[in-house]
Amino acid sequence: KKHGDDMLSVHHGGKIVVLLDILMHADKIGDKVVVFAQCLKSLDYIEHILNKPGWDLGDSGSTPTKNKHISPTKGSWRKNIDYLRIDGGTTASERGELITSFNREKETNTDNTAGHRKSSSSN
Repeated sequence: KKHGDDMLSVHHGGKIVVLLDILMHADKIGDKVVVFAQCLKSLDYIEHILNKPGWDLGDSGSTPTKNKHISPTKGSWRKNIDYLRIDGGTTASERGELITSFNREKETNTDNTAGHRKSSSSN
């Protein structure tokens, strides 16, 4: 493995493993999650992980936290479909639209399961 690829592994950080566990649980029960971060690099990393196919599966095929009560989601999450991102580069009008979208009731997404939005935000 390249050193750079290894550094992106979710298994190196306890906080990201806990966050992914929370996201998987919320996804399973249809809840929404808001994630706040103090720096854009943190949001970039989270977004990178969420965009990876099978982010919820570890190298061994189990969830990162090995929590047997949480069924993994399928595939990667898509920006503005499965999650929203608001940061300092988001214009006021875009921010308003994203917040309205996040606050809407559950919608049906493309795989006919209960859809929901996740959001990440940075100050």
